[in-house]
Parts: sequence; C-alpha cells; structure tokens
Amino acid sequence: MNNETVWLTILGPVILAVIGGALIVRGWLYRRQAQAAQEWHPASGVVTATRLKKHYRRGGVDYEPHVEYTYTIMGAPYEGKRLCFGPMRINQRRAMEKLAIYPPDGKTVVYYNPDKPTESVLERQAPEVGKLMLSGALILLLALGWLFFPYVSGLLGL
Repeated sequence: MNNETVWLTILGPVILAVIGGALIVRGWLYRRQAQAAQEWHPASGVVTATRLKKHYRRGGVDYEPHVEYTYTIMGAPYEGKRLCFGPMRINQRRAMEKLAIYPPDGKTVVYYNPDKPTESVLERQAPEVGKLMLSGALILLLALGWLFFPYVSGLLGL
C-alpha cells in the first residue's frame, strides 16, 4: 500500500469520523447544559451591550446575536455574555428580532447556577443543537461509507 492509498482508504475516513463524532458530542453537551439550567435560579439583570457578529460561509452570511449583561446575587455583582447554550447562527432578520428582546440598558431575567454564580444564561435552551448533531451524524455516515466502500464493492464485484 502506498501513502496515497493509506490516506484515501484509512486516514481520510478516520479524520471525518473524529470530526463527526466531535460535533455529536458537542451537541450532546450543549443539550445537557440546557437541561441542567432548568434548575438554575433567576436574578434581575441589566443588558449592557448588544451586537451582531457576522459569519461568512459559502452561499451567504449567518448572524450571531451577542448580549452582555450584569446581574447581582446577594449584593455581589456579576457579568455574563451567554445568550443560550451552543451556537446561534441565524439570518439577519431573526438575529435582529432576538436582539430587540434585549435592548441596551433594559432589564432582563438572568438564570444563574446557584453552585457557581459566575455561570449564567438568558435563555435556558440550546436552539441549534439538533442541526449540530445532525451534521455530525451525516459526516460520520459519510466517513463510514468512505471507509467501508472499497470492501463492500469488492465483495459485490463492483
């Protein structure tokens, strides 16, 4: 087996499988965080800044709303930047609608981890996790197909 054959038949699929598996695990972790946050305590907060971050991709642009806020627990001030769990890359209209919910200097409810008050979130959900995990599963299937196609095609005489 030469180096190119090794790359095409083994290393390529293994790298894709690792990427796919990492996306699935990452999505699962975001989902677990969102589930755990359902038990977090609410606190009054104030939005200090908002902005849209652009993410350029082939075929267009995605937008990610960012919200910064402060909150106080038992007289101690804290700062937070987490809107939700996981990535939220959406179109510009939806991103602007999301930011409109959190106007600068506006009051908001912040959910914080009572065991670690520096951990906080505004929305206790992981909205893009399904897409993340589906992408990982598709990449993993592609890797498995790539890895096993030479063996299956040989057995079938293709």
